[in-house]
Amino acid sequence: MSHPSHPRRTPITIRDVARKAGTSPATVSRVLTGSANVRPEKREAVLRAIEELNYTPNLLARGLKTQRTQTLGVIINNIQDIFYSTVAKGIQDYATRNGYLIIIADTTDDLDRERKMLQLMRDQSVDGIIFAPMGGNQDLVKELQEEGIALMAVDRTLEGIQLPTVLVDNRKGAEKLVDHLIKEGFQRIALINSHKPITTYQEREEGYRNALRAAGWQIDERLIMRGGPRMADGRAMTIALMKRHPLPDAIFAASGSLALGALAALRELQLSVPDDIGFVVFDDFDYYRIFSPTLTAVRQPAYQIGQTAAALLLGAIREEKPLPPSPTILPVELMVRESSQKRR
Repeated sequence: MSHPSHPRRTPITIRDVARKAGTSPATVSRVLTGSANVRPEKREAVLRAIEELNYTPNLLARGLKTQRTQTLGVIINNIQDIFYSTVAKGIQDYATRNGYLIIIADTTDDLDRERKMLQLMRDQSVDGIIFAPMGGNQDLVKELQEEGIALMAVDRTLEGIQLPTVLVDNRKGAEKLVDHLIKEGFQRIALINSHKPITTYQEREEGYRNALRAAGWQIDERLIMRGGPRMADGRAMTIALMKRHPLPDAIFAASGSLALGALAALRELQLSVPDDIGFVVFDDFDYYRIFSPTLTAVRQPAYQIGQTAAALLLGAIREEKPLPPSPTILPVELMVRESSQKRR
């Protein structure tokens, strides 16, 4: 039985996009290569035509002419983590609006894997890389910089490397959380943190200590727990913590994953938040508002971190704008809810 043949779809060309947008092919080409020399209304018309026609540029052919691939590498520590997936979403949205594709890789907070992902991005000839550095691989990062690959860090700094970075004020956020617990009347405030040598975890512990010192308190090292960064680690640390005497009357979890594990452990131990123990967490997600009790947290502008990093990096790549030598630090916000409020 013969089947009717289907004509092959004719590929959409730059000329088709230009006709749809009411511009010249040269203008479309300038938009695709990221040239700043295009009026905003024409750029919008071209981008709209590209979307409506579902036009996919031939990146390989264009790369041979421009020495660019119109791609960015994005390396994050855990794509399932809501904070990092939101950062990646911010990067992707900005990149897509500006004619760039992104390649996302996940390190699972493994230093060797981070190295392999950085090498993979180099092999893919990406125009730039946005990554959350783990605190190692400085030698490879220097190599990439010397090769002219534009690099941008998010969420974390890298010791000994001049690297443009978009961060939040981790110390200030931690100070706000602990100061709030102190004002609520909690007396023994524990910290559940990761032992990974990563700047975000270190800065949050510094903020915890700063707030206790500012209140004139002695720091009890027995109330500071360090372990892995995952939910299971938060659970294990909390169970170990609640076997110590005297018991803490509040817990500060340094990340969302650790917080979920800690809350699971408190439920297993049949401890009520906040009646038996107060609870706060660094990082805020929408579902914290529907927990029972609702969770007090520090909110990070995760989407804005991604957008800002992508804007700075693409500005450097396309328009040769210098990247800021000092970190771009975005503010955090304390969201007070039920988990930290003592019933009076």
